[in-house]
Amino acid sequence: MKKIIVLLAIFIVTSDFSYSQFTIQRTQLNGNNINSYFQNTGIFDQNTISGNNAGFEWPKGSGKYAIFTTGLTIAGYYNNQLRMASCSYKGEYYSGYCISGVPYRNSNFHIYKVSRGDNQNTNPDWANWGLMVPYGAPFVDVNNNGTYEPAIDTPGVRSAMQTIFMCLTDGFDSCHNPIEGFGGGTPCLFAEMHMTAWCYNKMSLQDVQFIKMVIINKANYTWDSSIFSVVCDPDLGYANDDYIGCDTTRKLGYCYNANNNDPQYGAAPPAVGILLLKGAFNKYVIPNKYIGISSFDCFSNPSTSPPPCEIDPNPDPVGAYFYMSGFKRDSTCWLDPTQLVLPPNYFKKTKYIWPGDPETQNGWTELKGAVQNCGGDSSGTPVIPNPYGDRRFVMSSGKVKVNPGDTQIIIISQLIAKGII
Repeated sequence: MKKIIVLLAIFIVTSDFSYSQFTIQRTQLNGNNINSYFQNTGIFDQNTISGNNAGFEWPKGSGKYAIFTTGLTIAGYYNNQLRMASCSYKGEYYSGYCISGVPYRNSNFHIYKVSRGDNQNTNPDWANWGLMVPYGAPFVDVNNNGTYEPAIDTPGVRSAMQTIFMCLTDGFDSCHNPIEGFGGGTPCLFAEMHMTAWCYNKMSLQDVQFIKMVIINKANYTWDSSIFSVVCDPDLGYANDDYIGCDTTRKLGYCYNANNNDPQYGAAPPAVGILLLKGAFNKYVIPNKYIGISSFDCFSNPSTSPPPCEIDPNPDPVGAYFYMSGFKRDSTCWLDPTQLVLPPNYFKKTKYIWPGDPETQNGWTELKGAVQNCGGDSSGTPVIPNPYGDRRFVMSSGKVKVNPGDTQIIIISQLIAKGII
């Protein structure tokens, strides 16, 4: 079993197909060892330039990929109706903003990217960065006057090699797609998302990227029981030999190779993960509190023959919400086969699957099996080891109430590290 080590560009925008009447834009964040795609529908780590391809390349330039796609999905009850802004394989956002449940867009709203060494004469995004500052685009205020001045101030995150910024909204009806991949197709939440992605080229952070998502409720109704979920399809080299796990203390979800010998990465392949640096905030309880990982579970590609309650919720917003809540697609509980509850002699119910250590095999890991129970069953026979396959994980933070005008900030890092034999 390999050792899992947790360490913690060029501007490319294309428009080769339309998202309804909208034009898809993409760029790459590749200022260190990782090269990943970001798209103005809200998804990242997926290359949709020609078909659907993995978009998290590591090492950069190697032609080897560790993640197929990632996105932040939001779901909650809007005037007692379940609604989603889904981001997994297509994304339900578009460049623009929202006011009181009405979406707007103009030519100012697109993907902005700046790199160290740019200036207002070499990069129009540098000169026009101020257009996005009111929407949260970060900058270094050199003269500390609180105003962005392109000839003086530095756009982007301080000391970053590259910074991407985009202002998005899910408020356009035609962007909601019932075959988005993870639920989707509901009416709009009227969310506005300010997404900043950045990376450093310093040695200690060569294999890490950061993504900050500021989400504002721009609707006229409260989002009740809202959950914010990172939905990730980590295809680590060859897609069908993956295992996943979580570290609830570090707030980490990760993917590793099941047999320590991947057809693409070879022996001792890397492990790749998503680290939750800041989760949802519950401002309507006393005392107020930040929520870490409220659940971690997974669904699998139907072609790998998983149990029917563990397949893609597509199209199934209710099933997606159950996953986001820490259950299987049909609301069945996940069971830990390494812990027996006496009585009634059932395996322990959990919302955190495979939280053990794959290196030492302490705790519950995929190698120790899974209970393939469906239909509300609270018992079953473990399958040991759990068959490896094409995993997708859902790492959630919630449930919280988000009133009109309220803001939630989700910050993650995606990271990768090579194992040792």
